[in-house]
Amino acid sequence: MKPKRLTGTYIDEDYTDMYIKKRLNYPNIITAEEITKRQRDYMVVLNFYYFNMLIDLKPKGGLYIHSLSEPFNEEMEISYERMKAWIKHFNLKFVQSHCSGHINGTDLKELIKNVTPKVLFPIHTEHPGIFRTLSMQTRMIKEGKTYKL
Repeated sequence: MKPKRLTGTYIDEDYTDMYIKKRLNYPNIITAEEITKRQRDYMVVLNFYYFNMLIDLKPKGGLYIHSLSEPFNEEMEISYERMKAWIKHFNLKFVQSHCSGHINGTDLKELIKNVTPKVLFPIHTEHPGIFRTLSMQTRMIKEGKTYKL
């Protein structure tokens, strides 16, 4: 028998995804049972949609690092609360640590001031016009146009 999510046993019909089927025969595959026996030796990466695997892993405490953004709409809030319930159920310590690559307005102004660009090209922003209020040359990007830097 192969290891199966949620029951500890597998049968071939459980896996129709060819990507997963190919990996089942890798020599270095590790089962939930093996991880459960030696939890201190492993770090497991699970997104929310695989949290049901915690049932097989049976974590005895530990740390869960949530490295995604905090919820910003109702649907995300519901999923976030479900995730926190799983974490509480398994007595895991929760740490929120996320760096999206986005910056807040005040810090962005400070960064631009420190970098002192000759020309500022606002991209990946909902409000490019706001950058015109800064005391520097700002060019608004036009789709399809080439710009020489």
